Amino acid sequence: MRLLRGNPGRRPINHEEPQPEALSVTSALGKCPAWIKGEAREVWKRVAPAAIKSGLLRLVDLPAFEAYCVSYARWREAERLTGRNMELAIAKGYRNQANKERDKMLQFGARFGFDPSSRSNVKVTPTRPQTQVDAFRKAKTGA
Repeated sequence: MRLLRGNPGRRPINHEEPQPEALSVTSALGKCPAWIKGEAREVWKRVAPAAIKSGLLRLVDLPAFEAYCVSYARWREAERLTGRNMELAIAKGYRNQANKERDKMLQFGARFGFDPSSRSNVKVTPTRPQTQVDAFRKAKTGA
C-alpha cells in the first residue's frame, strides 16, 4: 500500500520481509494446545479459526496467541471475583489484577488486529494456491 501511495511516511520499505508459515484450521498446529484449559480454551476455539482463516494468526504467532487466551481467562476470573463484593475485591487486589490482565489482553489483541483501530493498521496478503506457472517460474528463477 505504501508503494501505491508513494510511501508518504518516507520510511524504508522492507522488500525482504519474512512471510511466516500459514496455518490451517484443520492442522494439528492450529488446534488448541492440551495445556490450555477452561475459559482460555473457549476463547481459543472462538477466535483462532477466524484469525487463521483471515491470515492474522500464523505459526510464529502461536506463543503470543496462547498468552492472549490465558490473559483473557485471567481477566474474566478477576472480573467475576470483583463482581461479587467490590470492597473485598479491592482489599484483596482482584480489581487491580483485573485491570492489569485487561491491559495485557488488549495489548496482545492489538498485535493481531482484534480491535477496530488496530485492525485498520494490519495488512494481510491472501495466500493463493500455487499454479503450474508459479512452480515453473520458481524452478527457473528461484523467485
